[in-house]
Amino acid sequence: MQIDTKDILFICGGAFVDLEKTISERRQDSSIGFGAPIRTNMRSSGVTSPTVTSSLLESVESGDLAKFGLIPEFIGRLPILVSLAALDEDQLVQVLTEPKNSLSRQYRKMFSLNNVKLHFTDGALRIVAKKAIVKNTGA
Repeated sequence: MQIDTKDILFICGGAFVDLEKTISERRQDSSIGFGAPIRTNMRSSGVTSPTVTSSLLESVESGDLAKFGLIPEFIGRLPILVSLAALDEDQLVQVLTEPKNSLSRQYRKMFSLNNVKLHFTDGALRIVAKKAIVKNTGA
């Protein structure tokens, strides 16, 4: 069975682990001159901060995905490439508290089934957000 895909929108998302290293190798920004920042190859330098990773992912190109290992036939279905920025502490706290089905509301509901009233302090929510940033897990 053949399907005409010209009017089909393909949306792809995921955690492309170490894609930022491929982008870093492509960019190879020079560090010549006095006061120029010293840049190291991310493949050998280890873990980077979420902010650096987000800024690198903003410049992703189709060639990076091919070098990363995706097949050209698949990449051709993705004419627009975008990345999501890492969330800061305040944004993570918002995710924990504001949505209708937020984790804090879900836990309150589960505890209420056993007649236990659960309350999260702002400090506790901030600690959870900071741990998410340190572990680079996002929301």
